[in-house]
Amino acid sequence: MTGKTTPEEIRFITRRLEALSATPCFQATGPSSTILSARWRGLQKHRFVSQGGADSSWQLVTAHDRAPWFGSPTTLVFADRDRTDPRALAALTAALAADGDHLAPDVWLEIDPRDDGLLIALLGLGWHVDSVISAGSLALARERMDAVLGPTPPGGDAWRLLGPADVAPVAQLYATTFRANPEFCWFGAYPDHVAHVRDGLTAWTETMSTAEAHWVVDGPSGIAGHVSVDMADEPFWGRAAGVGIVLAPEADGKGLLKAAYRRAIVVARGEGANVWKGGTSQPAVMALGARLGRVWHQIGLRRSGKDLGLAHFARFQAAEELPRTAFSRPKPT
Repeated sequence: MTGKTTPEEIRFITRRLEALSATPCFQATGPSSTILSARWRGLQKHRFVSQGGADSSWQLVTAHDRAPWFGSPTTLVFADRDRTDPRALAALTAALAADGDHLAPDVWLEIDPRDDGLLIALLGLGWHVDSVISAGSLALARERMDAVLGPTPPGGDAWRLLGPADVAPVAQLYATTFRANPEFCWFGAYPDHVAHVRDGLTAWTETMSTAEAHWVVDGPSGIAGHVSVDMADEPFWGRAAGVGIVLAPEADGKGLLKAAYRRAIVVARGEGANVWKGGTSQPAVMALGARLGRVWHQIGLRRSGKDLGLAHFARFQAAEELPRTAFSRPKPT
């Protein structure tokens, strides 16, 4: 492969930037096009196909990764089109339908959340929404924190810093929780993913890097929750924090999620982060994220696994949400 930029690569970069820049907290503080170009070329390391209209009105990109880090062969799919051209939707839908038999059992497809027509078309082809990926201003979240999350209890909350002895129980928490509820993270219980979690936490306990923070909460039978905050300087968001929270079913309804969010917001702001982001399908997480000002910047769809239905997601769109999507419409029959 040469270093020459192709028309297909330019289309991919342009469409991705269009979708990302519609999010209110998009900042473009770094070489955005360079990062997307690297992603494009990284996809080509796998079994890769790029299709598109001769007039550049639509693009379908598939990359088959036989050995992703979480351990299951997966097809990554990116579908974009000119929303002002109805012929582009028909062509893109036909290409997706024709390509369906060549995709891996596990498929992850990303689309712009503003594209109602494409979402409806995908549902008609048997896809379903797996999760929504959102981002929001940490300044806004900090402003709303007390009203949404409530004050910190006088004696502090139940979360404590993760230590070396907690690593194995936390890894087991992931395996147990997502084996019981794969609809909330379809690869969460895969052995390679659990090993990835364990190795990452072990490394952190050895360095205690300030680029990350991890806490756990104890339950009657062991570790009942884990919250993580990962800081990074990103070209689309500036200084950003990724927040991950896993709670055992026994920990639900005890205020632990709100306390975890409070910790995450305070620490991330203290480390200079301006944006926080993450993907989820869990109702409580979506609800708090919306109230704290996070908005969707991507919709993830799959063909296998449990279909939670559009209504599962629609009620959690934030007040600052992008223009209303097909989530407000009935599912096609």
